[in-house]
Amino acid sequence: MQYKLLFFFLLTCALNTQAQGTVYSPYSTIGLGELNNSEHPTSFGMGNTAITLADSTILNFLNPASYSTLGDGQPLFSLGLNSRISTFSQNNATQKYTSATVNHFALGFTLRNRYGLAFGVKPFSSKGYSITEGVKAGTDSIINTYLGTGGTNQFFIGLSAFLFKNETTAISLGTNLSYLFGATNNERRSQLYNSNSAYGGVDWNRYVVSSFHYDFGLFMKKTFNDRHTISIASTVDPAQKITADKEHALYFGVLGNPTKYDTILMSPTVSGSFNMPTTFAIGGSYTYWFTSGLSRKYVRNSEISLHVNYTSTNWANYSSEFENTNLTLKNSSNIAIGLQFIPERKFTENTVNTTFISRIRYRAGFYQNSLPYSFNQEQFIERGYTIGFGIPIIAQQSLSNINFGFSYGTRSTRQVGSFNQSFYGIQFGITIAPSIFERWFRKRRLD
Repeated sequence: MQYKLLFFFLLTCALNTQAQGTVYSPYSTIGLGELNNSEHPTSFGMGNTAITLADSTILNFLNPASYSTLGDGQPLFSLGLNSRISTFSQNNATQKYTSATVNHFALGFTLRNRYGLAFGVKPFSSKGYSITEGVKAGTDSIINTYLGTGGTNQFFIGLSAFLFKNETTAISLGTNLSYLFGATNNERRSQLYNSNSAYGGVDWNRYVVSSFHYDFGLFMKKTFNDRHTISIASTVDPAQKITADKEHALYFGVLGNPTKYDTILMSPTVSGSFNMPTTFAIGGSYTYWFTSGLSRKYVRNSEISLHVNYTSTNWANYSSEFENTNLTLKNSSNIAIGLQFIPERKFTENTVNTTFISRIRYRAGFYQNSLPYSFNQEQFIERGYTIGFGIPIIAQQSLSNINFGFSYGTRSTRQVGSFNQSFYGIQFGITIAPSIFERWFRKRRLD
C-alpha cells in the first residue's frame, strides 16, 4: 500500500510540474502575474481563513507550522483543483472567461511525534490576459493587442516542530523552502487598422524564473475545560528577490502564426530579479465542543469554530529590474471571517449511530481584499462570499476526506468607467490517508 501511494504521488507531481493551467486575469499584466498563495480547498469555503487550520485531517501548506499537528504514522496525500467563471465589464463592453488550474499536490507526515514534514508542488504565480487598444497614426490607426501567458510553479519542502506540547497547550514553529521555476510571456501584436493584411509586428518578452523562496509560520493552541479551544497563528513571507532571465525579440509576419515570423531583432538574454514585498498574516480561532442527546443510546458530540484572519502586503516596496520603475502599486490588506460546524466530530467512534449528514463539515465565510491596483487613484476592492463542505471517507477508519468550496465575488471601484469583474469560484480537494490500522514510519518490535 505504501509503495502504491508513493508511486501515485511522484507520478502526479511529475505531471503537475509539466501542466500549465488555463487562467485569465487582466490584473496579471504586472511582473510574474497574479500570485496564487492564499487558497486551500479546505479553507476556501471559510473565506480563505487558512492559517488557523491545523489538525490531523488537513495538510495546510499555507501555514508550515501546522505540519507537526498531523496524526502520528498517518501521512496525508493532498490534491486540489480550482476553477473560476468570470464576467468582465467596462462601460458597455462585457466578456466572459473560464479558467481552471491545479491548486496543489503534496504529501505530509509527522516524525517522532514532535516534527512534521511536507513536500509537494503548487503554483506561485499565473499570467493570462488579452487586451486590445487603438492608437491614432496619421490617417490610419494602429491596433495593439497585448497578450500574456504562462506561470511559475514552486516545489516546496516544509518542516515544523513543537516548541512546547502537553495535553492542553501546543506551540509549533515551521518553515517552507521552495524552488521556483517556470516562464511567463508578454506579447504585443501591432497592425494597421485599415489594412486587410494579416501581417504585423510582434514585440515579445519572456521571463524564465529559477529562484529560491522561503516563508515561516507559527501556531499556538490552548484548550480550556475540554470544551473551549483558542488558537493563534501567524505567517511571514519576507521581502526577497525572485531571480529570472529576460528574453526579448522583435518579429514581423502573420500574426498568431510564429512559424511564419521573420526575426527583426533578437536581444541578448538579460539576468535580473523581481523584488517581492513582505506579506504578513495573523489570525485567531475559537472552537467550542458541545453535546446533545438524540436518544437514550446515543449522544452527539458537535463542534463549532470561528476563524478570523488578517493579511497585509507592502506592495509599495515592489520593484523589478525588468519593468518601469515608475510603476505605482498600493499596499494591500485582507480581512477574512470563516465559520465551520461539525454535527458529529467523533463519527469514527459512532459509525453505526451517525448518519451521512451528521459527518459532513459545513463551512461559510466572507472576505474583503484591497488589491494593489487602482483606477483614478482609487484602489480596487475584492469582496467574496463562500460556502463549503468537507466529507470524510470512513472506509477502514482512515483520515481521508473530500472538500468542496464555492464562492461568489466582485472586483471593482466606485469610479465611473472603472474596470469591473464578477466571478464564481469552485474548488475541489481530496486527501488520501492509509487505514488507521496501517501505521507508517513506526519501528516494529517483537517480544
